[in-house]
Amino acid sequence: MFSRNKRCYLRKDEVIPKAAMLLGGIAAEELIFGPNGITTGSSSDIATATSMVTTMLKKQGFGPSPILYSDSTTEESRFYHNNHDIEEQVRAMIEDALSLAKETLAKEKTMLLELANYLSEHSKIEKPKLIEFCKNYLTTPPILSIRKDHFRSTLKQAILEHRHKYPNTKDHIELSVVAKKRHGK
Repeated sequence: MFSRNKRCYLRKDEVIPKAAMLLGGIAAEELIFGPNGITTGSSSDIATATSMVTTMLKKQGFGPSPILYSDSTTEESRFYHNNHDIEEQVRAMIEDALSLAKETLAKEKTMLLELANYLSEHSKIEKPKLIEFCKNYLTTPPILSIRKDHFRSTLKQAILEHRHKYPNTKDHIELSVVAKKRHGK
C-alpha cells in the first residue's frame, strides 16, 4: 500500500476494517434501499476489497501460514498451488468485512442519512465539511485509525521491556542513535 511516496504498511488486524470501509457503499445501499435496491455502483469497491484481501493472504503471508501462493498452476514451483483454503478464507473475510460495514452503518445511520442527503444535492464533499459532519453526527470513533508512530512506539516499548528484563546486557540499543540514522542526521 503506497501513499504520497511513503510506504504504508497494513497490519493484519487492519485488513477486515479496511475491506469494510471499501464495502461501505454496497452496505449503505442495502441498509437504505433493501437487498434488492443495491446497484452496480459498488462493483469497483467490491473488486478492490476482494483483490486486497486475496493479496494479503496469498502474497503477504497473512493467512494461517506464511506461504506464498500462486495465482495459477503455471507459475514457478516456488509457489504453493493449493488455493482452495485461501479462497475460502477470502470469502469468509469479505463476509466479515461486509457484516462489519453493515453493523457500523446501522449504528451510524443518522450520519449516513445526513451525509447521503448532502451528497444528493452536492457532487462531492470537501474535507472540512466531512469533519463537520463527523463532529455533529458520528457516535463512535472510526474503526480504522491512522497511527503514524504505532510501530515506533511499539518498538520503543519492546526495547524498554528488554532492557528491564536484561539490565546487564552491554549492547543495549540506543534509541536516539536509531532515530538519528533513520532521519539521516
